[in-house]
Amino acid sequence: MILAQYKQKFAALLAPHVQLDVAVVEGMIELPPNPELGDLAFPCFTLAKTLKKAPQVLASEIASLIAGDM
Repeated sequence: MILAQYKQKFAALLAPHVQLDVAVVEGMIELPPNPELGDLAFPCFTLAKTLKKAPQVLASEIASLIAGDM
C-alpha cells in the first residue's frame, strides 16, 4: 500500500504541470517494465500526442517544472 501512497503524491505533484485532474494523472501512472528504471513511470508518449509535442521534450519540460517542487 505504500506504493499507492507514493502514486497519489506523485499524481498530486504532477497534475498541475500537465494540466490534468489528479485522478486522471494517477490513472496514467504505471510501474516501469524493469525495476531498474524506477518505482513509478508517467507515460509521456500518450500525453505528447494530445499536446502535440515530442515525448522527450515533454518529459524534459515536466522534469524541469517539478524539480523545484520536490
